Amino acid sequence: MKPADGVACQGIRILEPGDVPDLSGDLIIQDFIEGESVSVSLLSDGERALPLSLNRQDIIMAGSELEYSGGSAPVDHEMREDAFTVARRAVESIPGLRGYVGVDLILADEPYVVEINSRITTPYIGLRRVAEANLGHLILESVLGRLPSGVKFNGTASFRKGTDGMVVEVNEGFRGY
Repeated sequence: MKPADGVACQGIRILEPGDVPDLSGDLIIQDFIEGESVSVSLLSDGERALPLSLNRQDIIMAGSELEYSGGSAPVDHEMREDAFTVARRAVESIPGLRGYVGVDLILADEPYVVEINSRITTPYIGLRRVAEANLGHLILESVLGRLPSGVKFNGTASFRKGTDGMVVEVNEGFRGY
């Protein structure tokens, strides 16, 4: 169960059989699926979507609540292409969706879409540090209907919650997909 307008796992709660939740407010109730929490960052021109990166999400279970503590981007994974395909199709199913989009997924026996965020998401703070191109410019171009053919990355960025916001560290070596 989560707030309809939540971010970064705020307010997410795992319900157990017999729990009587407070159902006031706008809520979304979804099945809990065991697996790896990831996201895909994409650009969309309103018709087509271009997956940019697969991003690891570090999520901690604290009792019945979830806490987002950061992640890494871009990362590789054996299910990356499947995740890209599912995320791209999800974004392309929403006519007129333009700009930067983040699709949260659970990787289990297959990728499961958790939510579509039609806004800049946390991995952007790392991706902009390791992208060969100016991501801000590419976002504007995609809003205007012009998608790039692709984006290359030089390294992986890790980001975690710090006392004054997100802390970003760049690791050289990742040369793209």
